[in-house]
Amino acid sequence: HPKINSKFGPADANPPYYTVVGSHNISIAIDTPHGLVVPNVKDVANLSIIDIQKEIRRLAADAMENKLKISDIQGGTITLSNIGVIGTKDPRP
Repeated sequence: HPKINSKFGPADANPPYYTVVGSHNISIAIDTPHGLVVPNVKDVANLSIIDIQKEIRRLAADAMENKLKISDIQGGTITLSNIGVIGTKDPRP
């Protein structure tokens, strides 16, 4: 559904509205020795599964070496994270 890849707001908008984002830049949380980082795979809808896998491996390797670029972490439109490993069943902030 298009609203999955969208932003809601701003908070003071009257009436409230969604802004649907054109590209799908999926952010992935990576735990590194330097802390948690959240780079993103750009324009996923136009990549093959193999290309997505290669990009995730590149991002993970760069993250582990503390070599991510600003462009790697900017522009995410949706985030995937495995919060189950911390023992929670309720991911609300």
